[in-house]
Amino acid sequence: MYLPTWSQLRIATKQRSQVSTGGDFFEVFQNRDGRVSIVMADVAGNGPSAAAHVSGVRWNLRQQLARGAPPGQVLAVTNEWLVGQSVPDWFVTALCARIDVRTGRTEIAGAGHLGPFIKRADGAAEHVTLPPALALGMLPGEV
Repeated sequence: MYLPTWSQLRIATKQRSQVSTGGDFFEVFQNRDGRVSIVMADVAGNGPSAAAHVSGVRWNLRQQLARGAPPGQVLAVTNEWLVGQSVPDWFVTALCARIDVRTGRTEIAGAGHLGPFIKRADGAAEHVTLPPALALGMLPGEV
């Protein structure tokens, strides 16, 4: 599936799931300044138990993206919100990126999630290694 943005950035996505609902989700947000923000996340658990928490996490992430917050701040604020929910054994791995379409500069922050892959014009794929970080909702004050 290709997702349109008015910035002309082409975003392709493919997701496979053996069940119809779960904790995996992504957001693509076109910022007013022309940059594009992307969040990929996975709520701990499987099936309906994980899916039940997705809407609250998504809402919080969308609020940060709408404010134009940088990726690290998006994840830090969402972490504090999750910690404040006081739900035992509830955590979220996430990756957030903000792409300046004009310059190609990309800011990336991760929280316990696998790093992204960059697909080059020649078809080669390159894995981006991120510094180790805890999943969201585990400890307050994580940056």
